[in-house]
Amino acid sequence: MSLQNIVAKATSAAFRAVGDLAGVLTIRRETPGEFDPMLGIFTPGVIENFPCRGIIVDYSREWAASNHFIESGDQEAILDAATLETIPVVGDTLVSSDDIFTVMHIETVKPNAHAFIYKLQVRGQ
Repeated sequence: MSLQNIVAKATSAAFRAVGDLAGVLTIRRETPGEFDPMLGIFTPGVIENFPCRGIIVDYSREWAASNHFIESGDQEAILDAATLETIPVVGDTLVSSDDIFTVMHIETVKPNAHAFIYKLQVRGQ
């Protein structure tokens, strides 16, 4: 078994270990429609949903105070990359059971060619 497989399995096991704290989240990506000059109409946009496993936590006060990009109320979403069929991008929407967030910043934990964790700075809508 390769080191990559070992780390991927350990990452997934860590998300399972937090039990009810980790849940199913959804990355929602909206592609706007375009104007079709031949038809003289706007084509409809596309909404794609990518479910994944993750957890949303508050930033510590110390971290938020030392980072001028984090606003009051911002949170961090930690996603298991193995459960996500896309790479998150700034501007995506993160949907939790009751909350909707905008993705503001992304950090990828990627010790080799494969991402294991995505850490997203998210802001409530």
